[in-house]
Amino acid sequence: MGYVNDLNFAIPIVLILVGGWMMLRHPGVKRWEWLLLTSVIFLPFSLVIHLVLTNLGWVFPFKYDQYIFLIDEALGSPSFHMGRVLLQHPLLSTTAEAAYDLMPSALWIVAAAYLWTQPLEDVKQFIWTNVLNCCLAVLLYAVLPVCGPRYAFSTFPATIPTHVVPHPVYLPAPPNGVPSVHLSTALLILHFGRRWRIGTLFGLVYLLLTVISTLGFGEHYLFDLLVAIPFAMLVLWLGSKQGMARTASSSLVPDSLQI
Repeated sequence: MGYVNDLNFAIPIVLILVGGWMMLRHPGVKRWEWLLLTSVIFLPFSLVIHLVLTNLGWVFPFKYDQYIFLIDEALGSPSFHMGRVLLQHPLLSTTAEAAYDLMPSALWIVAAAYLWTQPLEDVKQFIWTNVLNCCLAVLLYAVLPVCGPRYAFSTFPATIPTHVVPHPVYLPAPPNGVPSVHLSTALLILHFGRRWRIGTLFGLVYLLLTVISTLGFGEHYLFDLLVAIPFAMLVLWLGSKQGMARTASSSLVPDSLQI
């Protein structure tokens, strides 16, 4: 899907152009300054996260997939079953793959809506929450490195392994399993998009496709998705605390000095 990378790259470029143009037309309006700043930072930030995850795969070569697999086995091994479903339904597989790969674009759709319509303090909270979503997950990946069933089991999704004796396994793939940032991001998209009826519908559809894709393509175990739920709640809480702190501090600063 070559268009996926093009779209993920094109959206922040368009927003950079829009933010720059609106800044020239309306100098001093913080909304457009934030749009430009966020769009400019997004691409290198994504690249840094990608490089960190890639290197973590080599820094922590031994993964704990077999332990997580046993938990999923007790839950019915849903990733293997969903993988078979996608093999039998090409249209659903293509749709789910697009949703999985277009996560940055989906996030930017909601971000653009916030930057366009919501108060600046809400915009800051949105940005801060999503930054925490990525950065805190990387720390957890270092604590519990897990790759996903497609990397740990060569029979995925055709055959569910039996008689697995859990032990750390050498896997050079990135350990971005627990929690699933794809699911935590989908939950954040639903949370922040709920201010609009179309945003709620978009968020629900994207959340469903994310569950299907993360399990069906073997990128995650169900355990990873379950952990992503309290993780998303944590970053939302931390993001709201940061937003309140910013609001309190800005109220003590004269308007002419506020950023």
